[in-house]
Amino acid sequence: MVINAVFIPIRILSRFDINYSVRMDEKISSLKHDPERRKQISVVSFVGFQKHLVAGFFEQAHKAFQFDSGTIHLFHSKDEDLSAEQFARYSSVRSALDRVLRQDWSGFEVREVTLRNIWDIRESMGHLDKIKDESCLVNLSAGPSVFAASAILWGLRKGSLLVGHVVERREQSLKDLGEESNISIFSFIDLRPYYSYVYLDHMDKMILKAIASGSQSSNEILRFVHRSLEEHWRISLRLIQMRLNSLEQMGLIRSYRSGKSKNYLVSDNLTKIIDISGFLGT
Repeated sequence: MVINAVFIPIRILSRFDINYSVRMDEKISSLKHDPERRKQISVVSFVGFQKHLVAGFFEQAHKAFQFDSGTIHLFHSKDEDLSAEQFARYSSVRSALDRVLRQDWSGFEVREVTLRNIWDIRESMGHLDKIKDESCLVNLSAGPSVFAASAILWGLRKGSLLVGHVVERREQSLKDLGEESNISIFSFIDLRPYYSYVYLDHMDKMILKAIASGSQSSNEILRFVHRSLEEHWRISLRLIQMRLNSLEQMGLIRSYRSGKSKNYLVSDNLTKIIDISGFLGT
């Protein structure tokens, strides 16, 4: 990552400034994305009884992302636990899913995961922990709520977690997108920025609050922060810029050019989860 040089008044750096500078350099370096790793992803889904929540997920995920290869992990219950009617519905869903995988996901290895008890969060977590890829995409809508909960908790330990959740539609005009009675449109969200937000320190959250309040340039953000801090805790413009670079690397904010200056906004991925007003109370 290239950090643009900025000329600022020279001052003696405090021990806090120096230590924070070192930590930020390490943090930014560790967040650089490996292009080869981006191509590899694990896709996780429960295989339930509704085609539009299983096959539909893989159809729409293929259109939304262009992953080269990876592993698909399909979770399901034991066949013997299903009634004859449930097994028939499962078989129909699985047949439709297999067609989609052959057509759109041929570069992926498919692994089957049979759960002894689909309501045991520990069992689901145990299988998810075996997935070693740092980048993952999880279908939250096809299985029981326990499976979705375990996937979100598991994502706290991953480098990147994309999730797909469904917004059901039954409009006549959308019937060509899926089953006639249930038209499911998936929304895909990157949870990594939110996970990063949870662990931010007070200063970074104050910077986000400044941006949410309308301060967009680094100088405006610095003035907002200084109005909120006691004098002996105030930091330099350089450290504000370093923190902004770090927040952008984590996907919490995005930047754009306005003339010669660089301005900042809270990222779309974060505002999909937290309303902009939620940052004002931090």
